[in-house]
Order: sequence, then C-alpha cells, then structure tokens
Amino acid sequence: MSMRRISFENLIVEKLIDFGISRLEADEIVLKYLPVIHELNDTHDSARIQAERYYNAHLNNVKPTEWLEKIHDLKNDMLEEETGSRSTSFLFKY
Repeated sequence: MSMRRISFENLIVEKLIDFGISRLEADEIVLKYLPVIHELNDTHDSARIQAERYYNAHLNNVKPTEWLEKIHDLKNDMLEEETGSRSTSFLFKY
C-alpha cells in the first residue's frame, strides 16, 4: 500500500472525527469500507466528501459486500453498453 493511500485514509478518519464520532469508531468505519475505498479509488472527491459517503453508508447499515456487488454490476453494465459516454459518478452512491 502506498504512502499516499495511507495518508488519504487517515484524512478520511480525521474528517469522520469531525462528524463527532470517536477515533475508534472512525477507524472501524474506514476498515469496514476499505474494500469499497480501494475499489472506487476515488481521487477526485475530497476526504470530507468521502468521509460523509462512508459515514452515511455506515448509518444506513450498507454492507461493503453489497456495495461492491453493485459497483461491479454497474461496471459490467457500462462495458456492455459500449457507448463510453455514460458518467461513472453513480458508482459512488451506495
């Protein structure tokens, strides 16, 4: 794992703490959604936006496996369409 990735995950933890939760809970949320974080590999949204995304998923009891399944299904649908003009922003929704 690169240093940039570790640092960005730490930034997400810090932004989660800004929502008023403990460091322990913030760490648990990042660890829980780590496979999703890696799959999305989002380099465009800020740490605050990503923290909000994972915090909302946590509050709504979204399972990482279900989210990953949805991402993979959507990616497969995009590949089948062959238009290449469809936005990928919906992949970040849970």
